[in-house]
Amino acid sequence: MPEATVVLMEWPERATGALPPDRIDIALSHRPALGSTARAAEITGHGKAAQVVARLQVLREFLATAGYADAQRRRMAGDASIRSYARLVRDDKSVILMNSPKRPDGPPIYNGKSYSAAVHLAEDVKPFVAIANGLRALGFSAPTIEHADIDAGFLITEDFGSDGVVEGDPPAPIPGRYEIATDLLAALHRQRLPEALPLVPQVTYRIPTFDTDAMLVEISLMLEWYLPDRGVVLTNNLRAEFVLLWRDLLREPYTTRFTRRPLT
Repeated sequence: MPEATVVLMEWPERATGALPPDRIDIALSHRPALGSTARAAEITGHGKAAQVVARLQVLREFLATAGYADAQRRRMAGDASIRSYARLVRDDKSVILMNSPKRPDGPPIYNGKSYSAAVHLAEDVKPFVAIANGLRALGFSAPTIEHADIDAGFLITEDFGSDGVVEGDPPAPIPGRYEIATDLLAALHRQRLPEALPLVPQVTYRIPTFDTDAMLVEISLMLEWYLPDRGVVLTNNLRAEFVLLWRDLLREPYTTRFTRRPLT
């Protein structure tokens, strides 16, 4: 049975042996005590899907504690990560729900480190919370975090709206907004976040340095992804020459100039 398949089944207990081991069951039952048309849905995860259902239960508890259990949830486009987002609308207020499960570590392919560890990717929501605190302390407009379950990876943050940087038909850039964005980037580079930022009371987060080794890993993705996609086969000598070229470009005194700290 292919993934993302939905099957509506009567008497499912008679087909136990034919069901896939990794699945989510939603059992509907009549609840006349709640009304003649009332139904209850019981959700059960099996195999790998059990973790999905367990996380859904934690999310429901988080929303209830934050007072958003009855909010309308509108799914939003994601980003290049395992995070997902939704807009929560209650009355006339709108906030953003971030669902950020802990990133699973990959194989040790970069000098004994996974890709995530080598380039200092955020493993959970702690960097987002700490750097948002740090940016607000410097006077920048980072989203206010209204509710957080840092261990589980759930945040409810301020909603900055949905205005984009292009508009029209055909779509065209909005110059004024690009100018503001570049001014903001310049302002960010004139400031310096502390090495350690407050996360929660009595707990700090230390920002990892995006050093030369991390930059070389990111640059080498061109060799691993882009060139093979274009049918280019590189010899070991060309690979080594490519890395040495970039290492020379990134060496002192340029390292300080190019070093950056992640801002999100």
